[in-house]
Amino acid sequence: MIGFALLGAGRIGNMHASIIAAHPQAELLYIYDTHQMSATKAAKTHGSFAADSVEQILNDERVQAVLIATSTDTHVDLLTRFVKAGKAV
Repeated sequence: MIGFALLGAGRIGNMHASIIAAHPQAELLYIYDTHQMSATKAAKTHGSFAADSVEQILNDERVQAVLIATSTDTHVDLLTRFVKAGKAV
């Protein structure tokens, strides 16, 4: 089982959340969005938890992989942070 976190709870993020949550070898542990209500709604829909911060995800050893579905201008920073933390992105 691979522990996933999803960053971004917009239209494309919710599509990815559905796919991850349905995969038998994946566990969607967290959904994070700067718009907390969006993250909470998506997490409730997909049986995961709304993360309070990116750091919460970075520090959770259960998270092995991260899917970035945030706005394009945030990708490089997030990708760099998660790769340095040893997470698959």
